[in-house]
Amino acid sequence: MRGRSRPTIVQITPHQGYRDRQQRQGRLSPALAALGSAALILLLGAPLSVATLNYAGFCLKEARILSDEEKVQIAVSYVMADYPPVMAQTRATEQDGVWRNVVEYARPEDPIYYLDTGEFSRVNRDCCEVAERPGRAQAPFFWPRIQGRLSDFVRVSYRVRYLEPGGAEGGYDFVQWVAVTNCGRAVPGA
Repeated sequence: MRGRSRPTIVQITPHQGYRDRQQRQGRLSPALAALGSAALILLLGAPLSVATLNYAGFCLKEARILSDEEKVQIAVSYVMADYPPVMAQTRATEQDGVWRNVVEYARPEDPIYYLDTGEFSRVNRDCCEVAERPGRAQAPFFWPRIQGRLSDFVRVSYRVRYLEPGGAEGGYDFVQWVAVTNCGRAVPGA
């Protein structure tokens, strides 16, 4: 038994193994903490920053915020592109001795078009107002705003002009709400 050595038996207590593992983790901890913090900032910080900028009305493509004058100009151009609007006309009809009100939707037959946005502004002084909500709506429009799909609403109040059958100018006042995105696109259905 001369050439053989006896194996040395080392006992590691649970407490001692835990302390060794804790010391090893202590050496890596600052690097892992820095890496984890950077990942957390990138994962949460970038989307939150973009959402905050979107909510404020910032256009990421153009790196700017549209002015109220630009939003009004966009809304007026949108209204003029679809002029004259469809209006509801109510007429009474008799059928089998019963009178009924029938509502028909149509555009005026002989509209008088505006030449340009300058004439539109002259005829409709104080036509436009920029607002966060259309009319008396109470909804905060949170999700479309943080996604950049909605900046503001523009209330466009204008005169719809047309020629009456006798040749005289007729018309009626009309109000239309136009939603504008952060980058200046008019959105229908507001």
